[in-house]
Amino acid sequence: MRTTILETYAMLVCLVCVICLIVLTSTGLYDIVQIVFPEFTIYGEGSGILERRHALKSLVKVLIVISVNIAAFSSHWIIGKRARKFRIS
Repeated sequence: MRTTILETYAMLVCLVCVICLIVLTSTGLYDIVQIVFPEFTIYGEGSGILERRHALKSLVKVLIVISVNIAAFSSHWIIGKRARKFRIS
């Protein structure tokens, strides 16, 4: 029974990581568009240099969070696979 709970927990964390990855990817794509074409974004009325600097900072934050997200996903995927292996055996 414990391995089933562990497997469920690990797969739930993986699901949350995938959902977060989708949101972060869309935010990162928006930042890239803001860097390349600052006049096409929501706040395109201001200075292009300031818009690009803000978008670059946001993109760096997104990339850091994505790397942590991938690490969490990978470790929990391995935990889930091992729990499933022991449950089947």
